[in-house]
Amino acid sequence: QVENRKTKWNVGSSSHPMKSWEKRLSFLCEQSDEKLLLTEDDLNNLVSSLYNPTDVAEMALDVLDRVPQGNAPWNQKSLDGLMRAFRNTELDDFEPLDLFERIGPMGIPTFIEALLNPDTPKFQRCYLIEAIDNMSRRDPSLDDKIKGGLIEVLRKCRRMPKLVNGFAAFALARMKYQPSTGLVRGAFKQGRINEEDFGGYADFLQEMGLEVPMNDELVDICAHCELPTVIHRKRVEENSARIREQAINEVRLLIDDHKYMDAFHQMQMALAHSHSKTEWMCRSLMAEILKLLGRSAEAIHEIDEWFDSTAKAAQFEKLGFHKEAAEQYLKSQIDHDSSSQETRKHNELKIQELFAKAAASLKVNPPNEIPSMNLVP
Repeated sequence: QVENRKTKWNVGSSSHPMKSWEKRLSFLCEQSDEKLLLTEDDLNNLVSSLYNPTDVAEMALDVLDRVPQGNAPWNQKSLDGLMRAFRNTELDDFEPLDLFERIGPMGIPTFIEALLNPDTPKFQRCYLIEAIDNMSRRDPSLDDKIKGGLIEVLRKCRRMPKLVNGFAAFALARMKYQPSTGLVRGAFKQGRINEEDFGGYADFLQEMGLEVPMNDELVDICAHCELPTVIHRKRVEENSARIREQAINEVRLLIDDHKYMDAFHQMQMALAHSHSKTEWMCRSLMAEILKLLGRSAEAIHEIDEWFDSTAKAAQFEKLGFHKEAAEQYLKSQIDHDSSSQETRKHNELKIQELFAKAAASLKVNPPNEIPSMNLVP
C-alpha cells in the first residue's frame, strides 16, 4: 500500500530520494514552528495526503496548520489540490480560515474561483470570503482584486447559499464599495440574505456609511421614535456604553479605596448595561471583587461561566487561583496536543509551577510530591 502511494505522493523526488513520504511527514510533524521549512514537493504531498482518510490526513493538517505566512512555496498545483481536498473530503473538524489567510494574497484568484464553484461546501465558501476580507483589512490595495468575486456572488445570489451572500454583502460594505448597493438590496428583497445572522438592509447601509432612508420598504421603522430601527438601536447602545464605562471607572476607584461591597453593587449596575464588547471586562472585575470579598467559590464560578477555555486559565492565574489555573492550562494542553515540543515543555513547566504555588498556599502536597504531567514524550 505504501509503495502504491509513493507514485501518487511524488515520494522519491530529487530532494528526498531515500525517504518515504511517511518518514518525511513524521519528520515535519516533529519540527517546531520556527524550524518548519517546506519544499514545493512537501506542499503537494501534504495536500495529496488530505485525501487519505487515516492518521496521515490528520498529520498533514497539523503541519499545514503551523506553516507561517510567507514561509511556504505555494504554487498553482498545490493551491488547486487544496481546494479540491476541501470539496471532496470530509474535513468538518478543521477550520481553514487561518490556513487560507497564511497562504496570503497569491491565493486570492484561486480562492475566488473556489468561492464561485458550486461544488465548494457552504462553510468553506464563508471561510474563503472571511480570509480574503481579512487580507483586505490589512492591505486595502487588495480590494480591487477581491470586489469582482464578491460582486459575482451577489449576481448569482439565487443559486448561492444565504450565508455566503451575507458574508459577501457585508465584506463589500466594509470596503465601502457603494456600486454594490443595488445588488445587495436586490438580494435582501428576494430574501437571499439571512437577516438573523447579518442584520437587515438598513444595517448594510449603515455599515456602508450611507444614509438610511425612511421611505424604503426594506427599512424597519421604530414604533416609539419613528426613526429607522437601526438608528434607534445605535442610540440605545451608545447610551448604554456611556453608562457602563462610567460604572466601570467608578468600580475601579471603589476597589482602590477598599470599598469592596460598594464596588460589588456598582458592578451589578454595570452588568445590567453590559455589551459584548465590554462583557469580559465587567465579568473579570466582578470576579476580582468577589475574591476581595472572600467569596472565592463565586469568583471561580464567575470565571467558569463567562470565559472561554483560553481565557479561563489567565483569569484564574491573575486572581491567584493557582490550582484552577493549572488545571485549566492542563486541559488546554490536552485539548491542543498538536503544539510544538518547545511549547508543550513550556506549558508543562508552567503547570508544575502553578500546582506548586497552590500546594504552598494550602500547605498540602509539598512540591516534591506533585506528580509529573508527562506531557512531553
